[in-house]
Amino acid sequence: MHFVTVFDAAQMGYTDWSLPAGTLIFVAFGAFKVFYSTSRPNLERKSLIARNPRVFYALVLCFSVILSVVVFWATFTHYQTLRDALDHGNTQVVEGRIKNFQPEISDLSEKRYESFDVGDRHFSYSTNIVTGAFNKSRASGGPMAEGLYVRIHYTGNSILRLEIRE
Repeated sequence: MHFVTVFDAAQMGYTDWSLPAGTLIFVAFGAFKVFYSTSRPNLERKSLIARNPRVFYALVLCFSVILSVVVFWATFTHYQTLRDALDHGNTQVVEGRIKNFQPEISDLSEKRYESFDVGDRHFSYSTNIVTGAFNKSRASGGPMAEGLYVRIHYTGNSILRLEIRE
């Protein structure tokens, strides 16, 4: 049997950069307000932040930098863990036909992850979850369908390598 690899977490590289990059908007806002704010201190007000708004913007800047670092660290270490599992053979493998396929639904009235079974193993995922593992639903152009013969390398519920039989 010949299989074609349609997803491999180790070859995909770090793809979750959009979430940490999005937090940089707050870093830029805080930095701009701290260094280019034209508001003058008002010593008549009681609180430190009301007297000098730059203090507030400096706190926003500090929080934003910490948030950006934490979000990057969390997403990158998750990706690195998945990649290391593949590189060191610390995955389980299941092979067979997809059964009980349920496509993802994400409209306003109902939300459901895409899910299916292969052998005795159940998988579910969503395109709306940030992960380094496979999560491309059928509605987003993913390959999964009822009866498709696949070989899946996984750890937990994370699909690290997806191969489809030709």
